[in-house]
Amino acid sequence: MEYKFSKYLIHKRKKNIEIYYNLLIRNYVEINSDVIKNIEKNHSNIDFLIDEGILVKKDFNEKFLYKYIMNKIKYTNNTLSITDVVTLNCNLQCSYCMQQNTYKRGYQKPQNLEKRIELWNLLYELFKSKNIVVTFFGGEPSLYPQYIKSMVEKSEYLNLPIKNFNLISNGVSYSKDMFEVLNKIKFVQITLDGPEEIHNSRRKSEKYNNTWNYIINTIKNILRETSTIIVLHSVIDNANFSKTHMEMIKKLIEIFGIETLKERFIFNIGLLSHPDGFSFYTLKNIPPLKVYGKIYIETLKNILTNGLNVVDFLNVWPCTYNKESDIIIAPNGDLYNCISGIGIEEFKICSYNEFINNPERFLQKYSQMLENHIADKICEDCKYLPICNGGCRYNVYVNKTKKDCWKAFHDTVYEEILELYYKYKNQVIL
Repeated sequence: MEYKFSKYLIHKRKKNIEIYYNLLIRNYVEINSDVIKNIEKNHSNIDFLIDEGILVKKDFNEKFLYKYIMNKIKYTNNTLSITDVVTLNCNLQCSYCMQQNTYKRGYQKPQNLEKRIELWNLLYELFKSKNIVVTFFGGEPSLYPQYIKSMVEKSEYLNLPIKNFNLISNGVSYSKDMFEVLNKIKFVQITLDGPEEIHNSRRKSEKYNNTWNYIINTIKNILRETSTIIVLHSVIDNANFSKTHMEMIKKLIEIFGIETLKERFIFNIGLLSHPDGFSFYTLKNIPPLKVYGKIYIETLKNILTNGLNVVDFLNVWPCTYNKESDIIIAPNGDLYNCISGIGIEEFKICSYNEFINNPERFLQKYSQMLENHIADKICEDCKYLPICNGGCRYNVYVNKTKKDCWKAFHDTVYEEILELYYKYKNQVIL
């Protein structure tokens, strides 16, 4: 045959249905098994399978296609995505926090409002985007509700084309101002890490004795006073997966009711990552990657079998480091394109003053990051390259170690993910 299956293909068979997902072109296909069995007899089927990314010609170079698509993703600027890191100050001391050992000095207070909105506007003009998505992040952004409220109002006054505002928050304590602005926020992500006892052992506070209760109360107020969708995030590891996560879901059903959970909540599963310098908790509780894959699938399956909605777990896109119009703004206005890299010189594109005084110089400096391709030789033939793009640079730059390789995790989960998507695709959101 003059054709071959794409190297980026994930495949699962369910009875007489073949399920395919192409990791490079992000295409999901269900076709009858007979189509595959008889492809040599029917040339129209071959054309269909090529169009869907299942087959390629034997002499077709998929590495070139990979480079082309990655460049399209990297330099498509229809949407300017701004992650506005309001502050690195926080009212929790989470045991696994990725920022617990990072460079927080000088990053506690938000930047002057006028300077900040000017920065948003100049970024928008520079990238010539059609719309803007702003995500408020931290630390804990809700510590500065008036800042968020004023930024939203100011952007509306200036007619900036904001597609939507999002908020990533611990949800422990919201002021009246915070609830007022939430009606302008499309999605708020709040973390619950299991049932009450387990959650409180991980997400601690000197001020709040029982963060679970405070968060549940915040969620009740969000449901009552706003129309905001709640993305309920859980970071799973050895201590809180599957059974304990299921206990949390049962408790949430008891508190809010299954219909409210279906209408107003989207569930998301996060995985541990080592903070700079590591921590005792993460070193102890990140399981081997094959085991982590099984833990992830079990937890995901529990959410889906309860009829609840989840953040898209199939269409995973590369890190913000690999997309020009995904910009991280540090609390002082400096520009980055890695959320973990704030305060680290290797991750800084330029300072606030450099950008304001010479936006073109910003692009020159940015080119050195965007085109500094560091995928190892061993990565070039890996089918998972389109979703990891050669691994995280944080270890290389900060810890002076090799990039993390998650191939063992992906090998464990992807066929199972494909089957779950096949069964529950109507519950997959975003």
